[in-house]
Amino acid sequence: MARNRKRKTTIGLTSAETMKNALNLLESGLSLRKVAERTGVPFATIFRYAKKQKENPLGTVRLTPKYNSRQIFTADQEKELEKYLLTLAKMCYGMNTVECRKLAYEMAIQNNMEAPESWSKNKQAGLEWFRGFRKRHPKLSIRTPEGCSLSRMTAFNKHNISVFFNNLEQVYSRFNMSDGSRVYNLDETSTTTVQNPKKIIAGKGVKQVTKCTSGERGHNVTTCCIINALGAALPPAMIFPRKNFKIHMTNGAPHGTLGLATSSGWMTSEIFPQVIDHFIKHTLSSQEKPTLLIMDNHESHISLAVIEKAKENGVTILTLPPHCSHRLQPLDVSVYASFKAHYNSAVDNWMLHHPGQPMTIYQVAECVGVAHDRSMTPSNIKSGFKRSGIFPFDRDVFNESDFMSSAVTDRPEDIQKPDEIPGSWNAPANDDNDHRKNQEPEQSPVKEPNEIQKVFISPEQFRGFPKAGQRKGRTKRKKGRSMIATDTPEKNIIEEKEQTKKKVCNKAVVKAKRKVLESSDEDEQDNISIYSENEDWCPEIDSNYFEDLERSPIIGDFVLVQFKIKDKHEKIVYFIGRVLKNKDENGDIQITFYRKHTKMIDKFILPIVPDLSMVPENDVKMILPPPVEQGKTKRQTALLSFSIGFNNIDVR
Repeated sequence: MARNRKRKTTIGLTSAETMKNALNLLESGLSLRKVAERTGVPFATIFRYAKKQKENPLGTVRLTPKYNSRQIFTADQEKELEKYLLTLAKMCYGMNTVECRKLAYEMAIQNNMEAPESWSKNKQAGLEWFRGFRKRHPKLSIRTPEGCSLSRMTAFNKHNISVFFNNLEQVYSRFNMSDGSRVYNLDETSTTTVQNPKKIIAGKGVKQVTKCTSGERGHNVTTCCIINALGAALPPAMIFPRKNFKIHMTNGAPHGTLGLATSSGWMTSEIFPQVIDHFIKHTLSSQEKPTLLIMDNHESHISLAVIEKAKENGVTILTLPPHCSHRLQPLDVSVYASFKAHYNSAVDNWMLHHPGQPMTIYQVAECVGVAHDRSMTPSNIKSGFKRSGIFPFDRDVFNESDFMSSAVTDRPEDIQKPDEIPGSWNAPANDDNDHRKNQEPEQSPVKEPNEIQKVFISPEQFRGFPKAGQRKGRTKRKKGRSMIATDTPEKNIIEEKEQTKKKVCNKAVVKAKRKVLESSDEDEQDNISIYSENEDWCPEIDSNYFEDLERSPIIGDFVLVQFKIKDKHEKIVYFIGRVLKNKDENGDIQITFYRKHTKMIDKFILPIVPDLSMVPENDVKMILPPPVEQGKTKRQTALLSFSIGFNNIDVR
């Protein structure tokens, strides 16, 4: 079959309206030749259709050639199929070519249409039909989709977007920022030492083409960018995966870049206040010149220290709805795609000019400098703010089709219908389609000679659109939302959260410590008691002679704390600790605990991971004397010993 046949004649191109006009002129009394000259239709064609109309005065005469005699569906029916496929694509559940052919076969069965035998044999439409269908509907194209998580699909809905724009409008009206000069967006992106190679020139027909990279998996350096609604970009902040930052790490980066370091290379709540200081420094933000900073509500961004620093310097923080940054964050919308492309190109060039040398984190800043200058252009930045509706302010920037993906999880009714299966493609209820319930889809379509199709059953009617089922019962947790984080009510909520989190962490530490004590090895205890018997250089403590404290412990005191282990027999053990915070309103004291040295039994040392917990004052049995001086070096001063012995009690 010729798939791309070029037409060489104009036969059959006359429309039905032109032919009808020609026949009307012929009936009005004009001659056949004059009608042909006036309409441009060959006189033989007019004569043939006039003869057909004369022979069938009461019937309807087709005024165009029947070239689509082998076409299964009519133009209107194929239009319904096209509309259904486009809707599925907007809902992020688009069909591939095979599923589309199966759907066409199912549509033919549902409408009892005559189809080729190959369709019934393969249970799907033919490949040639699909190619013709694509040509007849140029709106359809085969695309490679980009993955979109279920969280992003469902979170981008009208309610969340409306809340964000309400907050944005409130900030604009409160501080008169409608000109965009004081509106900024902040976000981080990953810059690694292993690039995604661009296309290269290679031999035709080669099955595998490769390009050199620094390694299998690269080292991550986080780059935090800040842009302004008028098209300007501030110097970025770079977080390196190191314990300490060195100034040479930012060689080649844009002038004024802030260098930071964490063990993971990611942004944390401990270093983010320094990024806020960097932002305030370059924007000259103050109470007289307030600024708006739009960013996501990641836990590293929203902390009490950040909120207080922002409020003091006139920075209003507006957070984006969770999982909506791909449509609402200007950096994600129009800047970072260009930034990543230029960064990969810069890494490619570096590898090309340094053959045999792997790229390290110390060359990342140089490549970031190249990509930052080329991607942070005014046109890119302004486009991101405009497409997200932030500046110029446009709350109607997103239309109905943009929210179609969230319709999958819309649940207007809490009660599930008995005939609905959770997670199925639920077709709308229709009493006219009840006759299809007992119909077997495997049956080949058969059409009676004089049967006329009255009602066409579209794919939307017999298959419907994807719909999530009823939610399962589960523990409800508070959902994230867009908020003006610097407002006092939100600040109080954040402060309360941090206090609750600290209490939970302290309880978890105490629980884990008691678990370790309960599972301790008895042999280890025997060894400790043997060493303790040999210690007679200092006074001993007997647990029976603990007296009530003369005063409450204060910050800096070394104390002896009692813990009870629940085992077959209740056991009491003791820990040495130092007071970090005085007694609170609940009567609890925050203490950091020391551990007995494994080789030097009379010495105590802080563990690598600090062991902090809140301890009731009643569990503090003794305020110890100051530790004995051990030396002047850092290693010597890290070991503590006391002027009293702990032979008669179990100190861990």
